[in-house]
Formats: sequence, structure tokens, C-alpha cells
Amino acid sequence: TGVLLLQNEVKQGTPVDEIKAKFVSICVEFKIENEVVCSGIFDVFSPDVLPILNVTKISVAQICSLCLGEVCGDVQNPLHDWEIKFPSVPKPVLKERIDYVEGAPTFKVLHLSDTHLDPNYEEGSPANCEEPLCCHPFSTPSSSEPLEPAGKWGSYGKCDMPRILIENLLEHIAEEHKVASFHSQKMFYISNVAGYRLYNMDRRSAASRCLEPDQRGKSGYFERNC
Repeated sequence: TGVLLLQNEVKQGTPVDEIKAKFVSICVEFKIENEVVCSGIFDVFSPDVLPILNVTKISVAQICSLCLGEVCGDVQNPLHDWEIKFPSVPKPVLKERIDYVEGAPTFKVLHLSDTHLDPNYEEGSPANCEEPLCCHPFSTPSSSEPLEPAGKWGSYGKCDMPRILIENLLEHIAEEHKVASFHSQKMFYISNVAGYRLYNMDRRSAASRCLEPDQRGKSGYFERNC
């Protein structure tokens, strides 16, 4: 299999550029993804994966199943069969609910989650493409379906959020909910902030996407201390 070939190359000390060439060839030949995606996946994950392939004790079939899932067949891994014993500790006593007190101090909580900001989103670009993530000026149009152009405010399918939608979201919150000052309030900005283009992602670009909505919030929509 391809996994066995790559593992053997790693154990033999084959140069990384040669391993990459073979990986991309296998990835494209088996129609897993196109060359751009296969090459990007290797560049992003190989610094972590190749050393693991050199020392791992799990089988090639288990590696295949871990990376590619069901296409590798029904693979059993005894390391995944866990038996967890819980201590016989009684549940804590249920405390009586405290009723709301009229006139008690309150504060607002803004919870933003899974924004999936994509700074490369472009209106009119292919929303159905050959890559795992579409709506980019460099997306490869689908070879089997008519072109579906990306919309101004976003698109269904394999696309993340355009910047204009995130900006409009922040404008709406600031205007409609009167969140004028957050220095004494609470804001939670969590979860999948960066997009799904994992084959072309590094730590710096991911961090910049995490910080961008925060910077925009401080500069124009909310006045708050961090």
C-alpha cells in the first residue's frame, strides 16, 4: 500500500523531497485529491507525521484507517478498546435553585463561534470546485458540473465565510444590540475561526485569522479592553 511504501522510505532515510514526490504521485494517482492539495497536505503535516512513521508501533492498516477512514476497510485497533473504571463517588447534593432577584446587576454576553473567516473568498469565483474548499480566485472549476458562482454574502457547499459577512455581523451586533462598551461585559470568541483550507495553512496565517475579527471589533464596532 501507499502507507507502507512511505513508511519504508522514511525508515530507509530517503530525502524528504523524494518522499514528497512519491506521496503526491500516490495521492493523485488514487484520486484522493489533486496535485495542489496533495502537495499542500504534505508540506503542512509531514514535519509531524514523518517522524511518527519512523517509530510508530501500530500497523500500516491502522495508519491507513486513521488517516483515510472507511476506505481502508474495517480495521480493528486494540489500543482503541478502552475500559474505564469510575470511582464509586456519590453525586453531589443538588443545590436549591436561586431565583432571580429583581433589580440585581446584569451584564451582556456576546458569544461568537465558528466564524470560518476566509480572507481569500471572492465573489463570482467557483463555489463548486475540484479542491476541498472553494470560492477562491484560484479554485479549479468543477469538471463535471456547471459553474456555480460564489455569492456576495457567502455560498452553500464547500466555502467558508467572506470578510464582508463577518463585518456585517459585527455591525449588526453593535447597532441592534447596543453593545457600545465591552470593558465591563463579556465576550467569547471561540472554535473554528480559521477556514478549512488545511492544505495551505500555517501557524502565522491561522493566528492572523483569529486576531482579525478581534482587531476589527476594537477599531470600529466595540470599544473594549482585552
